[in-house]
Order: sequence, then structure tokens, then C-alpha cells
Amino acid sequence: MRAPALIFLIVLAAYALTAAGHLFSPDEEIVFRTTRALASGRGLAIEPLPSGEATRPANPPRADGREYAQYGIGQPILAMPLVWIGNGLARIGGDRAWQRLYGNQPFGPAQIGFAPTAAELAPRWACSWFNILLGAAMAVLVYFLCLEAIETPKYAVLAALLYALGSMAWPHSRAFFTEQLAAFCLMLSFYALARSLRGNRRLAWCLGAGVAAGYAFLARNDSVLAYPGLAVMMLGPIVSAARARGRSFWPAWIVFALPVICAGAAQLLLNKLHFGNVMASGYSDQPEGVKFSTPMIAGLYGLLFSAGKGMFFFSPALALSFFGWKHLAHCWRRRHAAIVWALALMIVSPLAIQATWQNWPGGWCWGPRHIFQIHAFLAVPIAASLAFSWNRGARIAVVVLFFIGAAVQLLGSAVNFNAFYLRFFRATNGAPGYVTMFDPPDQQYWSEYFQILWRQNPETQFHPLAIDPRTGQPAFVAPAPTQNSIYLPQQSVWAGYPALIRHGEVDLFWLRAAGIAP
Repeated sequence: MRAPALIFLIVLAAYALTAAGHLFSPDEEIVFRTTRALASGRGLAIEPLPSGEATRPANPPRADGREYAQYGIGQPILAMPLVWIGNGLARIGGDRAWQRLYGNQPFGPAQIGFAPTAAELAPRWACSWFNILLGAAMAVLVYFLCLEAIETPKYAVLAALLYALGSMAWPHSRAFFTEQLAAFCLMLSFYALARSLRGNRRLAWCLGAGVAAGYAFLARNDSVLAYPGLAVMMLGPIVSAARARGRSFWPAWIVFALPVICAGAAQLLLNKLHFGNVMASGYSDQPEGVKFSTPMIAGLYGLLFSAGKGMFFFSPALALSFFGWKHLAHCWRRRHAAIVWALALMIVSPLAIQATWQNWPGGWCWGPRHIFQIHAFLAVPIAASLAFSWNRGARIAVVVLFFIGAAVQLLGSAVNFNAFYLRFFRATNGAPGYVTMFDPPDQQYWSEYFQILWRQNPETQFHPLAIDPRTGQPAFVAPAPTQNSIYLPQQSVWAGYPALIRHGEVDLFWLRAAGIAP
């Protein structure tokens, strides 16, 4: 069996064994509703959630009261076949069977606002497999990019498996979040540009790179944060390769840029049609606004090393990437040295900007979700490191980090991440020792039990926390989740998840199907 097929099957089997079989959050529910609306030919307008999260009113307002998602159209377009499959599966088994398979989720039908019927649950179940399939394909794409760099299949396979099974790519395959698709498109674009340097079908590869880059933007608008790396590829290696063959670089630039421009124009048109202004995106009227207010050093520490969101705690296998950059530069120096700088920018640019984003932690999820796109690129220097130093020490490091990484991912894949926060930070009778630090997004919940007072500094008087009458939410909002789950190990997922597992709160589809877990 060829290496790509073997990688795909291994990763698919691992991800499928830990499948959740349901949606987790309002964010995913909104993406699903957009997918179903497209699949049924109703366009992009959807019924808003009861809480009003993640949708924006149309401008001018629609007569039917429907609204538009704040998320891109990229994933709903690709996920439509899964809705059709789910509609077919809904005819197999009744409502009670699908209720048992879907499970009683913290953000289930009652909270999200849909009927617990087979017709509603089966399509959601089908869409929960989207990132499982895409994650296996992503591992194959990582293999191809590593092979392009080091030209040694053995180490490319190892790097791909370390990424897929030793990083948070595994537990994130369970959710219907859009980061996986954006990451796949960005890596596909980078790989296509690197592949074009070999000379054969150069324009076709550049066109494919442009299509992938444009689609990444339609999947997630923050994909533009990685565009500086693609720009370096176009300005450096693509230009020098064309000149080395005595050709113009303009055709390559044009075929790459056209799809990206079209994707940007499509998004601006949707903004105009949905919200009345080309610059009025679905994020533009959030109560907290669009702010990059976190000090970069604090954000970088949080994203890389904090107990609750540090990348190297949640993706330990990627620590090997530190040792491969020198070797990677040697591999690519023989052709185009600037590729290494481009790859570095694909990692550093999103990381630095996301570190200043006010909501840098990425919400209630396993690991730093907002920098998920950089994880796969970190596998490339790992492949180079192994190719140049495959000695006893390297073999031991690979084995140790692989098993530690896999254990971390199995922990993250065993529990519904919402259950941790609801159990320990939202329940008034939570486990002893979990002390909630006040976080403004929690105000609406806590106000049902307590009167919350706030003062600007110790010299001023206390007063009730103001509520924005337009949204019913606090007038100012701080990053979620609660801060002590990020910075205090004893109050983070490393303590909470094992406690949930000991109490039988395991969230695995196959155990529910077998009647072992609720």
C-alpha cells in the first residue's frame, strides 16, 4: 500500500474511533444551519438561535425574521453532501434511536432550539464527520509537503503521523469548526506554489494555489493573516524560477491573484447583500467590537505556554519542530532558499496577530483554536530534523513524544469540552476547589443567583454592572473562557477532564451506539 493511502486510513481510523457524533457549540450550529439552507435551496438566510449568538440581522431586515451567519460560506458549500446523506439516514430508525445516538449534550436541542427528531438529529450527526474526513486528508497533504521539502518518504510519513496523532488536530476533528478547512486550504496553496517550482505545469499549480488561498478566505476571513507567507512565495521563489527559465513571472502572478481577488469580491458582495455595506461583515457589529487589545507578550505566553491554552501542552509532538529549521533551510537552499522564510511567515504572522486578539484563547475548546492553522506547517521542519539526524536520540524522542502526544489527544477526545466549563465554572454546586474568577461574559448567568457589583478602582464606589439594552449582554466583554481555567493548572482541563471521566462523563459516539455511555 502506498504511503498516502496508508496515512489516510490510519488517521481516519483513529479519528473515527473517537468520533463525537454531534455538534458541540452555537458556532457549529450556525455553520450547520447555513449548510442545510444551501442544501435545501433556500439560500444563506437562517433561523437565528434563541440566544441570538453568531448571527447578524439582515439590513434591511427580512420579513421572515431570518438572519445571516457571521461565518464564511466556504464550509457550508463543501458540507452540503453530508446534509443530504443525513436526510437519507433520518429515514432509518425513529426519533428515539437518533436521540440515543446523538446523546444528551450540554448544547443540545433544548438549548440550541430545534426539535429532537430524526429529521433534525441525523443531518447534524452526518456533518459531525466533516472534519474527521478532512483531517485524514490533511495528514496526507502534510506528507506531500514534507516530501516536497526533504524528498525522503519515511520521514515525511513520520512527520505526518506526529502531526495527525500527536497534536490537537485529533480532538478538533470531532467538532464542526471551520479552522480545519482554512488550514487545509492554506497548506494546499503553499504546497501548490512549492510544487510549481519544479517547472512542469507551472501555471496550473499557481492557479490551484490561488483557488486554495481564495477558498481559505471564504472559509475563514482570518486566513488573510497567513497571506504574507504566500506573498513571499510569489515575490521570491516564483519570480526567480521564472527568470531562471527565461520566462515572465506575470502569468503566474495573474493566475494566482485572480481567484483570490474573486473570493474577496464575493465576500464584499455578500456583505453588501446581507448587511447593506461592503465593509459590514458578520463580525463588525459584535457587542465587544473588533479589538486587538491583548499585549503581545501576554498573548504569546497564553497561546504557547499557559496551562490551559499553551500549544506545546496540547500538541507536544510539535515541540520537535524547533530542531528542524536549520536542516529545512539546507534542503530548500539547493532550489529556493526563500521558501523557508515563506513557511516561517505562514506560522509567525498568524501567531503574532492572534496573540493580540482580545479573544485569543479561542473559547470553550481543546487547546488554542485560533492558531490551529499553524499546526500543520510545524510538521515540515520536523520531517527535516528527522531526515538529517535519525539517530538513537531522535528515535527515542519520536517514540516518547508520539505516545505522550497521543495520550493528550485521547484525553481531549474523550470528553465534551462544554461539560468541563459547565460543570466546574457554571454550576453553583460545582466541585470543591474550583473558584470562578469574574469574567464579564459570565455576568448574565451569575446575575440569576447574585447581584454583581463592579468598581473601576478601589477609590470609587461599587455599582451594578451595566447591560447593553440592544443585546442583553454586558456592555463590555472580556476574553472567554474563565481566566483561571487558562492559567491555573489545578483548575484547568488537566484536572477537570480526568474528573469527568472518573464520573462516567465520556463523550464517544461508538459507546453511545453500544449502549455503554449516555
